[in-house]
Amino acid sequence: MVAAFVCAPHSRASELRQFDVLVIPHTGTEGLIPEVSPTRVHATFDEHKVSVVAVQQARPILGKHTVVLLDFEHASAKFHTSMIMETLHAVAEVGDPEITVIAAGESRRNLEIFDLADNGKIGLLLPPPRLADGHDPQQVKDSARMYWQTWPGLDLIGTVANWFDATDSPVRVVWISEDFTWALPRHGLVPMSDDVANFTWTHRPCDPGDMGCQAMKCLAASSLNIFWGHPYVVRLSEAGITLFPLIIRGGGAQRSRADQQKNQRAAEYVAKHTGGFTLFADTLGDGKALTRALRTTSAGYVVRLSGTVQQGSLACPYPLRISIDGPPHIRFTRDFTISAEGQIRRQTDNHFCRLVPAFHKLAADFSCGDKASGESGLKITVPEAIKSAPPGKFYVHVTYNAGPVQRFVFNRRQLSPGEAAHCLCASLSGRPEAVRLVSAHDEATKWAGAQKLDASN
Repeated sequence: MVAAFVCAPHSRASELRQFDVLVIPHTGTEGLIPEVSPTRVHATFDEHKVSVVAVQQARPILGKHTVVLLDFEHASAKFHTSMIMETLHAVAEVGDPEITVIAAGESRRNLEIFDLADNGKIGLLLPPPRLADGHDPQQVKDSARMYWQTWPGLDLIGTVANWFDATDSPVRVVWISEDFTWALPRHGLVPMSDDVANFTWTHRPCDPGDMGCQAMKCLAASSLNIFWGHPYVVRLSEAGITLFPLIIRGGGAQRSRADQQKNQRAAEYVAKHTGGFTLFADTLGDGKALTRALRTTSAGYVVRLSGTVQQGSLACPYPLRISIDGPPHIRFTRDFTISAEGQIRRQTDNHFCRLVPAFHKLAADFSCGDKASGESGLKITVPEAIKSAPPGKFYVHVTYNAGPVQRFVFNRRQLSPGEAAHCLCASLSGRPEAVRLVSAHDEATKWAGAQKLDASN
């Protein structure tokens, strides 16, 4: 027997809290927009009026409140390098070092995990090849705060929602992906129409203990077309997260017109329930599409509201509506909940690691080893930039064209000025000609570099 779940009604209790909401009109504007007085802004939650406390332009504060999400899980491998280069160039172009970049999913030729001696982990962003447009990755600034979600398959909405809390609000997420159709509603509810804006549902029994399914049953009973499940909406609301899907539709992607339309509808479904809108990239790699997206999605306002906290164990989302009397004339709606202050905390864990660009040149060749026995060896020269740094561990990965990665940990010593270069020798388990890449990370200085190798040279 399936238990019945009923959403708690909107409380008339006296507990109030303030919260910020990002309001970006879908006008394509990239420049500054007019200042707006709070007296010209009106807001309701669950059709009940909420107070407008303040209104400010979004652009000046969005830097540290911005995430670029690289969705490798739902993009073809052929796009991964271009997605990375697009991001690095765009972040350098807008000149904001506080933008956070989160890479989600595996990308074998672009990302590599290093296990550190203290049981920590660090991710290396491997140097991409020079692209056809002539951009050189070594000329791109290392200015972004970058992280890698290292647990493949973790739900991406949960990834974003768990990363932030009210102290980060509002948060703008530009989500770069090729495919958004996976994000259409499921959880035991079956769409009877292809029109994602007007889903009707037929109910199936939930599996025992499937709280996500049970929560969706509760939410689907609402007159509002609810976005995903209860836990996500609460967390997305708490951090004021707005999603802006950026669809990759260039690069020779072969999709039928029907599939393209379905993908766009799915992206619009993702966006509209958090107050965002869909963006498009016909080409990637030079930073132009993402730069345009970042500028377009900053032409708006941060509206601070004061509303009544919802009561009950299951606070379902209701429509939050904000209108601004023009100019500019804006009508805005998103799904929202109002939780008690401090109730929702960020839940970052060891599924994330810091991502460091390994764009420095690493000097490595096959000139060491035991020639008498025929044992192959790899010589790595400690980079000049770090040889005089305090001693520490120097991690090296040898990647073969096929087979496992060979890992080494060296205790790098400190060299005096003018002292000869310090070289390290690693015994190879495979043939030199099978080595594709050597990458390295210095724990003390955070230096990271790589070299693509060809034993025939």
